[in-house]
Amino acid sequence: EYEVHGHPSACITKKSPTGVDGDDDDILLELFGNGSAETTLELNEWELGEASAFADNDTVPQDPKVDATWSLSAVGCGAPDFGDRDSMVLGEVVAPDKYSLDACECFGEAYTDTAPVTEDSNSAVPRRRGAKKHGFNSFPVRSQLIAQGPYSCEFDRNSVHLIGLSEQKCEEACKERNAGDAGSCRFYQYSKEGSGFCALLGACDHIGHT
Repeated sequence: EYEVHGHPSACITKKSPTGVDGDDDDILLELFGNGSAETTLELNEWELGEASAFADNDTVPQDPKVDATWSLSAVGCGAPDFGDRDSMVLGEVVAPDKYSLDACECFGEAYTDTAPVTEDSNSAVPRRRGAKKHGFNSFPVRSQLIAQGPYSCEFDRNSVHLIGLSEQKCEEACKERNAGDAGSCRFYQYSKEGSGFCALLGACDHIGHT
């Protein structure tokens, strides 16, 4: 589970054969139809300014528009050159002195006081007061809208259906059920028709048109 905070990083548009970017073409259709898609990333000016404050200008794009390729296959990666061992760090990432994070990972509680984690970064991590366990980086995540309109998740025998609830009460019922049995309600579906229909779902692997 993760939640992304902050400014939008970039807008993505598809590059047309004429060289003019446009929003009319579906990037995902192109990607899954051909295996790859040529796109343009228009980087947010705030992100560029933030990056410039912490990195060399040579590594930060000067033009907010950057060409990019989406691909279903992984980019090939050659074997590293072990001739330059002095510039390499070798070892298991589980070792206390050897760990790395990608752009979407957060440091764990064991590394709160370990370089390169700064005091500002450590203090910015939310902590649930009085929690005996799972208190680090623990905070309520707001519900995210997946779809609206004539669509429905596929119900199964574990789905719970409630009548006469408001949308807010439906959300609360899902959170209460999940608190008592983790994973039992990861999604909820609400319809305003009639007196209000609420479905509590442990999964939503398929969405169909109703």
